[in-house]
Amino acid sequence: MTYYHYTAQKKKLMEEFYGVEAPQEVDVQPPEVVSTKGCGSRLPSRVEKALKLKSKPLRQCKKCQEWGHHDSRNCDKFKEKEKVRSRRNSDV
Repeated sequence: MTYYHYTAQKKKLMEEFYGVEAPQEVDVQPPEVVSTKGCGSRLPSRVEKALKLKSKPLRQCKKCQEWGHHDSRNCDKFKEKEKVRSRRNSDV
């Protein structure tokens, strides 16, 4: 079976299925420019992230009295203590 014979047979089958004859010339306009999926900007490197974090002023955490980039709401030292407490309470 040749390629031409196969495409002609497929075209005839489609015309019978849809009940409409396929047009001889197809008029298609080019699509409008659209933005594709993905983020619109580049991702900063680790070095750039570190430089940005370094430029921020340090804050003093009122729970652990350390100067750093955290405060009392997200203090790592007290989060660890909370985990230990919750484990003890769940065991009881």
